[in-house]
Amino acid sequence: MLALDDLTQRSDFTPFGAAKARARVAREVGTVNIPGPAVDSEDVEIASPAGPIPARLYVPPGVAAPSPAVVYLHGGGWVTCSVATHDGLCRRLAHAARCRVISIEYRLGPEHPFPAAVDDALAATRFTLAHAAELGMDATRIAVAGDSAGGNLSAVVALRTRHDERRPALQVLIYPAVDMTCGTRSYSLFAERYFLTRRMVDWFVRHYVGGGDVRDPRISPLLDPEVSGVPALIYTAGFDVLRDEGLAYAERLKSAGTRVTYREFSDAIHGFVCMTAVNPALDATNEIAAEIARELAR
Repeated sequence: MLALDDLTQRSDFTPFGAAKARARVAREVGTVNIPGPAVDSEDVEIASPAGPIPARLYVPPGVAAPSPAVVYLHGGGWVTCSVATHDGLCRRLAHAARCRVISIEYRLGPEHPFPAAVDDALAATRFTLAHAAELGMDATRIAVAGDSAGGNLSAVVALRTRHDERRPALQVLIYPAVDMTCGTRSYSLFAERYFLTRRMVDWFVRHYVGGGDVRDPRISPLLDPEVSGVPALIYTAGFDVLRDEGLAYAERLKSAGTRVTYREFSDAIHGFVCMTAVNPALDATNEIAAEIARELAR
């Protein structure tokens, strides 16, 4: 089993450009994650104003249509990771939650800086809601979900679609990045050693935001003046620079009258849902999936 310091050192891509960083992250995910369960999958394309968006649709055996569903937005700092790196996680969610999952290959920075990822996430979610019947989904029971940067995008999608005729029934934010001013106490406590370092976050922000303002609510949804709306499941890791902003977002949603379930996996580090080979994450992931299933059954 990898020691935490070794895992952090092996995953530090900050000396590299985006292409090399992506290859390194993909390689490390393959090392620390076990394959997901067998579910049917199909690569599809989603129409959007910026062009087709690749996606992968997962359908567990025995799940009849129309079923609950999850639009999944992968983590990776808006620069690394892909549908492929999160394939195991999406298979686990589909299998354990007994729902369809559509995983979105949104555009990445720095080649496609902000707001390209936001535009793709919004387009993909709206397309899925509009074409739910064709995809075998119940349009009234579709969640938008993601980890880390994908949690950020999921929160932004929930805010930007809340007045749409068709909107997500649930947002699922797994250790989300929701305040890119990076000023919370957990940034000081866990700036080094705990896999996701402050240096890595700065690298991600520089590559994604470009010349944008990190206080833009489409980058930092915690700073949006109005956050009420879509019910939320929010999960954080106890040893993670993003821990405190996830909690703060849960508290803001609650104060705005939104139904929120918040949970901290106190012994976990950032990225744990894609570290099932080296971290006790399998049970946690299954628990998250079970809570998604319960929420979408309401």
